[in-house]
Amino acid sequence: FIGAKDAALRLLAYRARSAAEVRRRLSRRYPPDVVEKVVESLRETGHLNDQSFTRFWVQNREQHRPRSQRLLRQELLRLGVSGDVIRETLEDFDEETNAYQAGRKVGQKLASRNDSEEKFRQRLWDYLKRRGFDHAVTAETVNQLWRELGTDSLHRQDHAQNDEE
Repeated sequence: FIGAKDAALRLLAYRARSAAEVRRRLSRRYPPDVVEKVVESLRETGHLNDQSFTRFWVQNREQHRPRSQRLLRQELLRLGVSGDVIRETLEDFDEETNAYQAGRKVGQKLASRNDSEEKFRQRLWDYLKRRGFDHAVTAETVNQLWRELGTDSLHRQDHAQNDEE
C-alpha cells in the first residue's frame, strides 16, 4: 500500500490528475484492491478530486491552449472524468472568449506578415477549426480579429509606403 501511495503522490506532484488516470497508472504495477485503497485514501486527504482537477484542466487550457467546449469535454472524458463533473464545470464556459483568446496570438502573427485579407482569414479560420470551434463562433472571431488586427496591418503598410515616397 505504501509503495503504491508513494507512486501516486509522485504522479500528482507533476500535475493534477483525475482519479481514473491515477487508477490506470497504478494498475500497471499494483493489484486492484491496493489501487482502490490508494485512490480512496487520496480522495479522503484531498489529493485526488475530480471536480478540482476538471476546474484546473479547463483554467489551464483557457490560459495556455484555448479550445472549444466540445474538445475540452472530449479530453476530460478521455482522462476518465465523469460526464456529470464535466457538465458542471463547463456550465459557465464562454466559447466566444476562448475562441478570441485562441485566435488573438495567431492573428497577431498573421497580421505582422502583411498577408492578404483572404490569406489571413483562411489561416485563422483553419486554426480555430482545429481547436474545435463551431462555424458561427469561428466566423465571428475571424471577423473581429480582422477588424482589430488586419486593418491595422494594412494601415501600417500604407503609412510605410507613404513614408518611402
